[in-house]
Amino acid sequence: QIELVPLNLSSIGMDKMNAKVAMSFNNIGIAHHAHGRFDDAILHYCKALEVLKQQGQYACSSAVIYCNIGAAMGAKGQYDDGLAEYKKALEIFKQKGENNNAVGTANCYNNMGIVLQKQEHYKDAMVQHNKALVIRTRVLGKHHPATLKSIGTILGDPQAMNQMR
Repeated sequence: QIELVPLNLSSIGMDKMNAKVAMSFNNIGIAHHAHGRFDDAILHYCKALEVLKQQGQYACSSAVIYCNIGAAMGAKGQYDDGLAEYKKALEIFKQKGENNNAVGTANCYNNMGIVLQKQEHYKDAMVQHNKALVIRTRVLGKHHPATLKSIGTILGDPQAMNQMR
């Protein structure tokens, strides 16, 4: 088992607080998330955002981190909070231009759909899944695994399909 040593941010000069440090915090958050330590994951995701904000590097990487926070919130059952984080991510993706990170935008829509399904908001979930499918088909092609996963999600949820009728 790996033991993580907390990083003392004051020991790092501001000139070194950059996107690489932020992505390191993000990656630590991903590791915590994978082990079910969602609060620790969220803490590290927030540290990553803080580094990016301090350096004025608030870009698409911030949107990815917001998506990660949304996923951790959803895993904790805090669906509304998770959706709020996904919406922040989408706003950043839109500001930067969808084509700047179309796959990230599609993933965000897909994850929103998953959360909405868990809340039994099936019609809203299908809207989000369809948005993901349209982007994935356009950018990745109709035979890409992510595109096929979107199709499977839409066609494979009988509860959602019944609610749509």
